[in-house]
Amino acid sequence: MKSPATADLDDLGLFLVRSVLVYDHRHHELGLTQLISTADLAATYAVTQTALTQQLAAIIEQLQQPIALPPFDLQQPLHMQADQATYARQVDRIRQHIYAGDIFQMIYANPCLGTMSGSLLAVYQQLQKTAAPYTCYFKQANFEMTVASPETLVTKDGEQIATYPLAGTRRRGRTPAEDQQLAHELQTSPKEIAEHNMLVDLGRNDLGQVAKFKSVRVTNLRRLIRYSQVMHLGSRVAAEVAPTTTALQVLAATFPAGTLAGAPKIEAMTLINHYEQVPRGAYGGCFGYLDCNGNLDMAIGIRLAYRMNEQLVIPAGAGIVADSIGAQEFKECQNKQRVIVNAVQDAKGRVKDGIIN
Repeated sequence: MKSPATADLDDLGLFLVRSVLVYDHRHHELGLTQLISTADLAATYAVTQTALTQQLAAIIEQLQQPIALPPFDLQQPLHMQADQATYARQVDRIRQHIYAGDIFQMIYANPCLGTMSGSLLAVYQQLQKTAAPYTCYFKQANFEMTVASPETLVTKDGEQIATYPLAGTRRRGRTPAEDQQLAHELQTSPKEIAEHNMLVDLGRNDLGQVAKFKSVRVTNLRRLIRYSQVMHLGSRVAAEVAPTTTALQVLAATFPAGTLAGAPKIEAMTLINHYEQVPRGAYGGCFGYLDCNGNLDMAIGIRLAYRMNEQLVIPAGAGIVADSIGAQEFKECQNKQRVIVNAVQDAKGRVKDGIIN
């Protein structure tokens, strides 16, 4: 079964990027790079440098002029795919699989849906204010996506690899005292600790498929990480690989993230397919880069909005374990969606006919 928003999406998109416009936020510098052939390198380099210098000057001149964003509007109010009662009933069914020993945990999604016109570029502009580690805007044909992901799937830097399980969620408090209370509740919750430890073990197992013998180690465990709308428990699992291990082999060992599937992965994904019924689209996938030196940095596709034609999807899910309570897991989905929903509402209020109000 497919939805209008996922019917025509490819499973994979790889792009060979030859030219990159780079902005250094720390030093406030703009640069333009391009891949060139090594044949007759000196002459090619000189010609390309001259061309890039001229292009960069033209870009800087263009950026000094006012830029109008394309219009954005919601045609239909946002609504959850499943209401709280329906979602809770499904959570209870999933818990029966856990009691039966089929799985230990499953991430069950409940996307927020709507229809829109215009472009998500204005939403991306709002998301940049969240200071998430990975922000992204992507458009190809009738598909558009904007992301403010807090979670790394996997990195490879030479022979060093790492994955970063992020599991356990609370909303941010309305006051410093409430924020501290919620942080303490998260850090001491037996359910959240058990769920997080399970996913750390899954990360260790994933890296173990490609790691050198006895090199897998947990370097951070259940560190509290605060974002604008939610807080999480985060860990880091690191390892070393042989020089012959490729970035794609590392990606294959860790994809999809256990924090977006469950444990064991294959069994959890089988049940996800049964209970969610429609493909997740970009949610739970990954985005990032593989470079020419064999390194990679991939983020998990969460805290995102994507559209196909006029169909808008803001996905999120909750980790279902044996003692999950349906109403609380429903609320966790909403907490995770809040930063995106707020960005959508803010973009709608600020952009009209392409003009920033």
